[in-house]
Amino acid sequence: ALRMIIFGIATVLLLALTRWAEGTVRAFESDVVALFSGLNPSVERALSQTLSVAAGILGLAVYVPPLFLKRYRLIGYIVVGNIATALLVAVATWWLNQAAPQSLLATVVDRFGSSANGSLNLWTLAQLTSSFVILAPFVGRRWRQAGIVILVTFVLGRIVLVSGLPAEIFLVVTIGATVGVAVL
Repeated sequence: ALRMIIFGIATVLLLALTRWAEGTVRAFESDVVALFSGLNPSVERALSQTLSVAAGILGLAVYVPPLFLKRYRLIGYIVVGNIATALLVAVATWWLNQAAPQSLLATVVDRFGSSANGSLNLWTLAQLTSSFVILAPFVGRRWRQAGIVILVTFVLGRIVLVSGLPAEIFLVVTIGATVGVAVL
């Protein structure tokens, strides 16, 4: 219950900050876009493809622990968590895109391209977060630590390589964590 409250509050605060504190968020996002603007295009493509393949593999790999642990109900939890996460992320991004300043969106699109590359999109990031939160009580400490490293790698990769506003990336991670705790 405590995790649900904490993740829920973090999600609502990030959503409100992203929507109504435009000046602060816009300055942060502009700084992040400028920070990674010097990346070599061939290195960027290779990293993007690697992270996309890894995201696709991990999207399927989250179903392996429930099979090995013989906790088949956990598969249902992951499926429900992924569906709920996708719906909430779609609603949140739609709501935020209505308020996004067009000049910053044009800058991000010019820098990164018009769409997410491969499997490394907002929905996948949120669903992986939700799946790892759901699996956490059922796996050992090393597996939880590996999940944290994987999520941090995908968040950093998403910020560096793929189109989208950094505030949305942090928001979908909190949405995924909130949904994962709620499903548990």
